[in-house]
Parts: sequence; C-alpha cells; structure tokens
Amino acid sequence: MTKPLVTALAAMTVACPEPEKFVSFLTGVWDWEVLHAGSIGNDLEKLWGIEAGNAGDAFTILRSRGANRGMLRIIKGAERARARQRAARWGGFELVVMSDIEDIHAKMMAHAESAPYGDVSTYDFTHVGSNIHKAFSARLSGGTHVTMTMAVTLPKDRGFPHAEAQVGHIFEVPVTTPDYARSRAFYEKTLQMIPVLESSSTDGPMHSAWGIPAGPKYWLDILKGDAPDEGLGSIEIHGTDADFIDPDEGIKDRLDGGACLATLTSVDVMAVYAAIKAYPQAVILSEPAAIDAAPYNGARAFCFLGPDGERIEVCETMWA
Repeated sequence: MTKPLVTALAAMTVACPEPEKFVSFLTGVWDWEVLHAGSIGNDLEKLWGIEAGNAGDAFTILRSRGANRGMLRIIKGAERARARQRAARWGGFELVVMSDIEDIHAKMMAHAESAPYGDVSTYDFTHVGSNIHKAFSARLSGGTHVTMTMAVTLPKDRGFPHAEAQVGHIFEVPVTTPDYARSRAFYEKTLQMIPVLESSSTDGPMHSAWGIPAGPKYWLDILKGDAPDEGLGSIEIHGTDADFIDPDEGIKDRLDGGACLATLTSVDVMAVYAAIKAYPQAVILSEPAAIDAAPYNGARAFCFLGPDGERIEVCETMWA
C-alpha cells in the first residue's frame, strides 16, 4: 500500500481583526498556552503567496496545553462575511473535548469572542463505523467556525482523538466543495491520504446542522495522513450543492478571513511538491525553501492552493 505523502496537521491559521482579543479568549476560556509569538516578514509573505501587509505584522501560535499538534496561528485580517453558513474552502476546524462539554459551551456562550449555534447535541455515526459523540458548533473571531466534539463511545475499528487537557488539539479541518468527486480524488489519489470514514445522506445530521433541506445529497468523508491515527489531524471533505455554500471568491494573493491556511507536515516535502506540480487544478504559490524564522527553525516549506482554492502549507517538521 502506498504511504500518504503528508503526515499530520501542525496548525490552522486564523485571520481576524483583533488578534489580541482572540488570543485572550483562547488562553482564558480554553486554557490554551502560547507556544510562540513573532513577526511576519517578507519570508512568510512569500511562502504564503500573499501581498505585503495582508496578514499584519505579527503572529501568535497557541496550543492545547502540552500538545504537539493541531495548533492555532492567529494573525490580523478581515472578518469573513458569510451569506450562508457552510463556508467555501476552509470553513474552520474541529477539536476534541475530553470532559464536560456542557461547561465549555456555557463559557463560550458567555464570552464576546464566541457565538455558539444552539445547544450541545448528540450525533450517532455508528452506522458508518464511527462513534456516538456530543458536539456543538460556534462562530469565532474572523468569522471562522469551530466544532467542539466529545466522545460518548469509541469508533468500531479505530481510536478517537485523546488530549491531556479538557479542550484538546485540532484533529480535523473541513474543506467544503461543490465537486465532491474532484476533492476526494485529490486528497486520496494525489496526496495519497487514507479514507477512514465515508458517508452520504439526503436527509441526515449535516442537513440539520447546516440548514440544508432534505433531498440534496451531502457527503462527509474523512481522510488521514501517514500517522498512527486520525487524531493527529485529518481532512474532512464536505460535499454539497453550490447553492448551499457561501459564494465568496478566494483571492490568490490574500488570505481569507477566519480559517485561511492549513499546515500539514511531511517527511518528504519534495515528493509532495512534485505531486502538486503534476496536478493541473492546484496552484503553487511558493517553491520549497528553508524558513529561518520560528516555528520552522530552518525547515523547508511551501504553499499551494488545492482544487477548491483552499490554501495549504506543507512543512517538513512539526512545529516546536
């Protein structure tokens, strides 16, 4: 079996108008810790393929206490306005809650930097080999979405993300597409990621969660990289009709507001680069180059746009 070209999810980058307030929310409500804070120079702007000043002049990287994956990098950017709930490209991220999800929900309801959509709900995906879990979604700074998930049972043949803290790391990032087959083929065939869940419905929990009427098909697939389990960071493909996806257009040299850049690791950056270069519907934004600034610390990285315009950064080491 061919090994996936990517390994794990280092981080999701979120752009928002007031980064300091979002950092305060993450440390105060989720009890996350700051891993690194630094300046955004020409090297990072060139890496991400953005115009000068688009991401502000500074970033802060935070993580669930003690976690070595699934982090957040906060930068300055515009609030992402949405006419529809299901965002194009990267819609947000999903993270694991280890206990008392109702407590986290109450704290987020009371905080100005978050706006939960409804109450904690129970979801049953045992019919596709997954688990029963409790979850809720919320809008965060920058117009990004977060889903907070706590296991009630374990999946049939695999584990479920585990964290040492109550609010753990990001374990999945959703990409939304009106062309499910194309997106699935890219992550499975080009990046050679491993499917761990395949589901579709014409009237299921995703229809209810995103205000989609019964009838149109909704796909939800999960694919993981070359890591021991999907808890190290997976891609969720959300496929649905374009009518239910926000129509905002991505701009090549500007980052989206909210969730805007997923950072994946790979032990062979050049192999990933070659695969992307050969894929006609990807756009390479930068070539692999060593980045001296933390958290890269001399590791090579490059950036590209996937088939739906989602911005992906590939780095040869996990951040530390």
